[in-house]
Amino acid sequence: NFLYNSKERGRVIGRMMQNVILCRKFKVKMVIGCFANGRSLDNKTLQSFGRFLSMTGKEARDAVSFKKGKNFGVKFEKWGGL
Repeated sequence: NFLYNSKERGRVIGRMMQNVILCRKFKVKMVIGCFANGRSLDNKTLQSFGRFLSMTGKEARDAVSFKKGKNFGVKFEKWGGL
């Protein structure tokens, strides 16, 4: 919803595209997900968004099929904050 109604939409999407380039350069794994309350998007839609952000097909598939803890080789724990 933020991107739909934002006047800064172009700038935000441009920064996302730059982040993809930086992640690729420094070999950082990427994750695509929909974190809106009460809404979920299918994998094809998320992959399409990844392709729109200049990810390769394999990068978009891997970013959508992320499995917690498995892909990064680390155990994720809840962070309690400050």
